[in-house]
Amino acid sequence: RPPSPSSSYVSTLLCFADGSEEDLACSALTVLARVSRRKEHQRVLARGGAWEVVLRHLHGSHKRREGTLELLAALTRDNEEETRRMLRTEETSLPALLPLVLHERPFTRLFACVCIIQAVREGEEERRREPTQLSLLLHTTLSLLREPHKLLRERATEIVRDLLELKDVRSLFLLSGMTPLLLTLACGESATVKEKENILMALGALASTSEATRCELASCEVVGLIASSLSSSSAGVRRAACYCLQGMARSVKTVRTVIADAKLGGKLCQLMKEEEVEERASAAVCNLVLVFSPVRVEIVRHGGIAILVALLRREQAEDKKESQPESSWEGAAEQRRQGGGGGAALNAVWGLRNLVYMSEEETKVKVLEQLGDLLPSLLCTKTHSELFLQQALGLMRNFAHARKEDAALLLEHVSRNFTGNQDKWQENFLAAVASCIASSTLLAYEAMLLLNNLAAHTVEMRGAILDASFLLQAINAALLKSSQEGRLRIALALLLFHLLGLGNSRILRDFDAEILLNSSVLDKLRREGLAERFRGSPSWRSPLPVHIRYENLYFIVANILLHAHEEGLAACSAVEEPEREPGCEREKEGDGLVREGDRDMKEEEER
Repeated sequence: RPPSPSSSYVSTLLCFADGSEEDLACSALTVLARVSRRKEHQRVLARGGAWEVVLRHLHGSHKRREGTLELLAALTRDNEEETRRMLRTEETSLPALLPLVLHERPFTRLFACVCIIQAVREGEEERRREPTQLSLLLHTTLSLLREPHKLLRERATEIVRDLLELKDVRSLFLLSGMTPLLLTLACGESATVKEKENILMALGALASTSEATRCELASCEVVGLIASSLSSSSAGVRRAACYCLQGMARSVKTVRTVIADAKLGGKLCQLMKEEEVEERASAAVCNLVLVFSPVRVEIVRHGGIAILVALLRREQAEDKKESQPESSWEGAAEQRRQGGGGGAALNAVWGLRNLVYMSEEETKVKVLEQLGDLLPSLLCTKTHSELFLQQALGLMRNFAHARKEDAALLLEHVSRNFTGNQDKWQENFLAAVASCIASSTLLAYEAMLLLNNLAAHTVEMRGAILDASFLLQAINAALLKSSQEGRLRIALALLLFHLLGLGNSRILRDFDAEILLNSSVLDKLRREGLAERFRGSPSWRSPLPVHIRYENLYFIVANILLHAHEEGLAACSAVEEPEREPGCEREKEGDGLVREGDRDMKEEEER
């Protein structure tokens, strides 16, 4: 590890870099560039006069210019402030750097590309990100991959990796037909560990582009490269292989064919036990335990459930969020490459969520046995991030997805493991759900879908939800403050459909409004203000999920609650108006239910 540069150390090296002895100056510039691994190092260099040295020698001799460009790339690496300074300065602006991309000397081309790509990655050059310039950078970088110099080729693979993080470049790269070249370099005997890592990261970025790209990569035998790289002695290569596998696993066809044939489930379970690789390995597992994946059975057979729960328990024991170092050389982009970006615990709960969806009862029982008393604590809003809580709610929601036996199994487990008074476990559980609903719109949506699954399968939980006025108030408050009310109103329609006991009735064919509107359930819902949520702007017109026909259901519940709300308003204004006979309005206007195939213009206007 390079030493941290002190002020005196930097001053001495800058004096050498600014001196007349060219070889000594180039060596000093290289040392300064390679010790600038953190933002505080970059600040020390900038305060010590590094910029003045850069501007004086950028257009000097070939060797000194290359050293100066390397220092400039180091000063601006993942540093937005220094990148803006580079672009504002005439000598280091984009028009001044672009001609160097076409320079005859390969190292000059290399470092010029690094500086320009750094500006693009920091978002400073969005308006200048023209296809011709990106094509020029890509063409130059690919030409550098053919250079015989090993260090030059290794640095070129870093540029390819950084370039392919930009979505604009991925399509250009695919059109260039250079994917086989990357695979040839990675599989070659002369490939260094760093080259293989960079190429796997680049292929992983390509795999996230489209289904057609994943199929093309599969035909080039990328999965074979991944399989061999998972056993590499380098942790960086193993991480990169997991990242590439995660991208390839987004394709149903690829998962069910070449990935399934590679038998990678056992190896991934081993990698999840390695601290250096666990985050990337668990992220890949998330995509490989989906319902359509044959690898799901393999991962379960090799103890994947216990390993995922162990990752969760470790995070719970630490009871704190991991913090990334703010000023590393790699910065946020490199930290995303080294890990999944959300922590192994987040990947673990996400993987368990995917695993239990539509799984056999035996698998769900295994998950509950491993989780033990950990499951209820996953909903603690004080210790977990929003994304973690979303996946925890989704995990419980998927448990209770299909059958009433699964919902009963989940609730029985929660009742045995909830801390505190066991007689009030339902109230405590619903209080935790209400806390999630109050936290954000995203969590409110997931929590309401969880409650919907529980209410659909268990009469006991249906009554508990209706008796929990704090929960109904939290739902009402979330609907009032949400900017995405249409999405939440659809979730609320699903929930109310089961709270009203309509899930097993003939409501779709035979709507007895008189019985429903006078029910005690509607009285409770009206008192909490939920009936009023179906009035006002037509936010139900927001896009609906394509896999379920929510629209009819929404209109049924909306009309029921709308009538209930109007009855409540009529009762409140009884002092000013004579009391109306119940149902007289409906006899004149019809039952108010909008049915499919019976929507003329008059009914549209009335609705």
